[in-house]
Amino acid sequence: MPVILPGPGAGNPCHLDNNQQIIAYRHYIEPLLKNADKDAYTIPVERAKGPILLLSGEDDQTWPSAQMANLIEQRLKQKQYPYGIRNIVFADAGHWLLQFQNNYQVFSSTFFRVVGLNIKGKQYKFNNGGSAWSTMMARRKARAETLQFLAQFK
Repeated sequence: MPVILPGPGAGNPCHLDNNQQIIAYRHYIEPLLKNADKDAYTIPVERAKGPILLLSGEDDQTWPSAQMANLIEQRLKQKQYPYGIRNIVFADAGHWLLQFQNNYQVFSSTFFRVVGLNIKGKQYKFNNGGSAWSTMMARRKARAETLQFLAQFK
């Protein structure tokens, strides 16, 4: 179920582990997915006017992308969505699945799991999850699936 979230910064609801200084949105999102009032902040994906491809890593530690993708698929089926939907969940893969370069180097698992980003001059660390090998293989498959999905629109 897609939700709209604020970015890192003052007043945001994301989890910050003070010992490791790692931001993890999943601590904020998971309870929302169980909230009875979730329709108030759910994006009505059934209003889309075409096929939908969902790609997620089962071990995404940034947010529960696999759970959210499954909820999107379930919602679209309940609403009798007239266009195609393809939902692919990659086991043991993390957050960053799409990389459109012919570059499939095996990075250390530390790189895959924790990535630093500079946002408005402040450094943040995000836990992406997934093992290096599984995420690398998922990236290859996700790229191929995405290109195949986009080819239908030529």
